[in-house]
Amino acid sequence: MTTSGPSRLDQLEELVAILITHAEGTDRRLNQLLESQVLMRQDMQLTDARLERMIEQAERDRAESRTRMESIELQAEVDRAEFHLRMEQFAEQAERDRNQAAIDRAEFRSTVQQLLEVLSQRFSGNGHAEG
Repeated sequence: MTTSGPSRLDQLEELVAILITHAEGTDRRLNQLLESQVLMRQDMQLTDARLERMIEQAERDRAESRTRMESIELQAEVDRAEFHLRMEQFAEQAERDRNQAAIDRAEFRSTVQQLLEVLSQRFSGNGHAEG
């Protein structure tokens, strides 16, 4: 018996060889995908770690900013209180100065009035000294 083409066994061997080649290619692609997945997982872990550090730093920065802001607000309250106290002290000093100025004016007027009376008596109103 002569055969005109490959035998069924030859065809099966060829088919198995093709399937093996295909399976090997699929295994290589799966291995590459697994390696890529491992690398991606490592990248994700690094990214997660960086993100975690950034979040922690942001929280520290926010806490420091809050502390600084509270300190600034407290200092502003202290400054405002000191300003109001100084303004009250200046107002009180201005009142004392006005009162003292009024006393000084009254004393000056009294002194001028006394001088005028002395001069008036001395010159008896005619410009000549009494005798």
